[in-house]
Amino acid sequence: MIGFTFIFISIVIFLLFIWNTVENFEPDSVLFMKKTEAYSVLTQVDYFRNFNSLDYKLRNITKHNVFDVYRKSIQDFTREEKQAIRWIVTNLDSKIRDYLPRRWCFIKTLNIEAGMPHTRGNCIVLPTQFISEIVEYKKRNKIPEYHSLTLIHEQVHVYQRQNPQLFEDLYINYWNFTHSQNISTNSIYRNRTNPDGTDIGWYYRGKLLPVSIYKANAKTIKDVDNVLFDGLNYLTIQNSDYQNFFGSDNNYHPNEISAHYFEKYFGNYFSKTGNGKTAEAYRKFKIWLNSQN
Repeated sequence: MIGFTFIFISIVIFLLFIWNTVENFEPDSVLFMKKTEAYSVLTQVDYFRNFNSLDYKLRNITKHNVFDVYRKSIQDFTREEKQAIRWIVTNLDSKIRDYLPRRWCFIKTLNIEAGMPHTRGNCIVLPTQFISEIVEYKKRNKIPEYHSLTLIHEQVHVYQRQNPQLFEDLYINYWNFTHSQNISTNSIYRNRTNPDGTDIGWYYRGKLLPVSIYKANAKTIKDVDNVLFDGLNYLTIQNSDYQNFFGSDNNYHPNEISAHYFEKYFGNYFSKTGNGKTAEAYRKFKIWLNSQN
C-alpha cells in the first residue's frame, strides 16, 4: 500500500510539473507579457519621439505623464484569456505558418491608443474588450473571423518590423513607392503618429505622400482623414490613381495596405475597385507573396 501511495504521489507531482511547464514556457510559441516586461516594451522612447502636440492631446496624455498612463493601463492575462488566445492562434497556425512568424507575443491593456489593437516591438497590444470577446467566442467554440483577421493584420506588422528589406521590395518594386529619409512625422502638420508605421517617408510614384491627418474637430486619435500630400496641399484619395491602384481609400501607409492585403489573402476575399475589377496592387501583392515561398 505504501508503494502504491508513493507511485500515486510521484505521478501527481510529475503531472503538476508538466502543467506548470506548459503554463510558463508556452510550447505553442505564445508569450503573454507580464506587467514589468510589457512596461519595458511600451515605454520605448523611439515611438514617442514622433509625437506632435495633437498626438498627446488626443490621447489624453502629456509629455510628463505618458509613461505613467501607459504603465497603469497594462494588465496581466487571466488563465481563461490565455487559453482563449491560444485557441484562436492554434486555429490560425495551419493557415499562416508558411507566411508569417509562428511565435506570438501579447500585451494586455485597458485604454491606450483609443482601444485599438496595435503592435510595439515584437508584441501585439490588445485591449481588454477585444480579449473578452475572444473568450466568449471560445465558450461557444466558434472561431471569430474579425478577431482572427485582426490578429493576422497585427502579426504582419511584427513581421514588417523584423524584415524591413522584404517589404521594401514589395513597396518599391511592385507598388511604385520611393523612400525618402528626409521626412519625419513631425514635418507633416496634424499627422497622426501610427505605432505600426512611424516611418512615413514613402512617396507614391515619387511625388505623393499618403498620410493620415487629424480632422480639424478631432476628439480622439480615430478622427482622421487619409490624404495625399503633394508637398503643398492635402489631396483627397477618393477617385485618385492611388485609390484605383490599391482599390480603397481607407488605407494609406504601405505597412497598413500590406497588412490589409494579408487579411484579404487569408480571409478568402478580394480587394475590389469601384468598377468591380481586382485591384492591381493586390494582384501584384499575391505575386510578391508567392515568390517568398
